[in-house]
Amino acid sequence: MKSLAAGAFPQQLLQLIDKIEDSGYETWLVGGAVRDALLGRECLDFDLATVAKPAQLVKVLSGDYDIVLSGVEFGTITARITNEIKVEITTYRSESDYTDSRHPDQIAFERDIKTDLSRRDFTINAFAWHPERGLIDEFSGLLDLELGIIRTVGNPRQRFAEDGLRILRALRFSSVLGFAIEKSTSEAIVTTRNKLKLVAGERISKEWELLLHGDSWRSVLSEYKEVLSTFVPYIRGLNPEKFSQEAKCNDVIIRIKNKNDIITSLRNVQVAEACSANYQDVQKMLRILRYSAKYQKNTLALFSFLQEVKRLSPLDLTYYDSADNRLLMNNLFSDYGQDSLDLFLSLGACFSALEPKVLESLRQIYDFYLMNNLPITVMDLKVKGEDVMNLVVLQEGSRVGDLLRQLLHEVVSGAAPNTRAGQLDWLKRLARRIN
Repeated sequence: MKSLAAGAFPQQLLQLIDKIEDSGYETWLVGGAVRDALLGRECLDFDLATVAKPAQLVKVLSGDYDIVLSGVEFGTITARITNEIKVEITTYRSESDYTDSRHPDQIAFERDIKTDLSRRDFTINAFAWHPERGLIDEFSGLLDLELGIIRTVGNPRQRFAEDGLRILRALRFSSVLGFAIEKSTSEAIVTTRNKLKLVAGERISKEWELLLHGDSWRSVLSEYKEVLSTFVPYIRGLNPEKFSQEAKCNDVIIRIKNKNDIITSLRNVQVAEACSANYQDVQKMLRILRYSAKYQKNTLALFSFLQEVKRLSPLDLTYYDSADNRLLMNNLFSDYGQDSLDLFLSLGACFSALEPKVLESLRQIYDFYLMNNLPITVMDLKVKGEDVMNLVVLQEGSRVGDLLRQLLHEVVSGAAPNTRAGQLDWLKRLARRIN
């Protein structure tokens, strides 16, 4: 057994292990936290496995910890050890029969940690560690970590048949860790891929998001298009050459690294663009994965912006202060809003279909528009509806809003001044023509 220093884990976690063991119940740290510690990666997601049953855990811990009965039917409770860290604690168990290809029909509580580890998905997740007893590596996970390999515990087809989400988890780990998928495991992923259709959309979206945030997401998508097409149908048309802007995009990702939703939207749109997907394709995929309404709206807005800007030519944008370009920017402001437009212009570097000169020119037009405080909507005009009513006798069928929108067009294009006096004068001249 390889040693792993206790200093790799929060002191509060070690105290929790001691608390349970002091009551006579063997307890181990298991799963991804051990894997990440061995790899030198930060982790705030901890799982304990113990011989204690949920009722016994509640009795031991309830006086010192906030307890949530998160999955008692599967032998699991959750204890909060800090404001940021919650620990899932699960009784040693074995599982059998997976009618829905997601959850075991039957579980049996066990007395042995090695039996519990045998139900884990991958060898690199099947570790158990104790601050005094050290590391248990029953399935050669250390060797696979050293080789950079994703391998199932036991028969891969059986493992994926038990739980279809494991297919996507394998791809996620490959993307995040940069590991290759072992040959028989890879073959089983392809042959059992339809099991993904039995997994709820929100569960898939979580793993899909983590996959897209990994450094090796492009190579995983390219290699496993047929598998991923079970929930992203258009990915069959993926053209990896359209990911050629990734070097420039890395700078963008660094600037927004803490904004996970934005990064996920960007990645989803990059995938759609590399697959030549249309708006309806992307909309359908977002619905399949049950993203929130807000997320769908923002992602589709970025996709629409990309399609709109792709149609522009650098020659069209040569003069950033021209009437046409000022009106173009006003339309973009109206469609997307200032904050989103600013963000989208920044994200543009991630798309090979967008010419750098187009993005540079759009940014110049954007800056010019704001620097000159040009109006975006009629609410930003220097005159209001009351001024129109006082100066213009409206003909039948005419509306105040129509005249203000006409004035907005004139101000943005430069045909009318961006001052109150100038806009009042425009209304007076209009009044003389129609009164």
